Amino acid sequence: MSTKERLRIEVLARVRDGTMKLSEAASRLGVSYRQMRRVRRRHTVEGDAGLMHGLRGVASNHGTAPAVRDPLLRRRADR
Repeated sequence: MSTKERLRIEVLARVRDGTMKLSEAASRLGVSYRQMRRVRRRHTVEGDAGLMHGLRGVASNHGTAPAVRDPLLRRRADR
C-alpha cells in the first residue's frame, strides 16, 4: 500500500470516529468534498482494498506485447 493510500485510511478513520469532518478530510487529502464522499462510500463497501487504485496489477494498454518484447530483450542480452 502506498503512502497516499495509508494517509487516506488514517483520515477516514478519523472521520468515522467523529474527530474530523468530511470537509476537513477532503482538504487534507487535496480532493473535493464530493470526491471525498465517493471515497468514503467506496471504503465503507469494499474496506481498505477500496482505496487502492482500480487498475493495480493490470497490464498497460500502451505496453509492448510479451510475444514481441521477449525476443528483442533476449537478442539484446546476447550482445
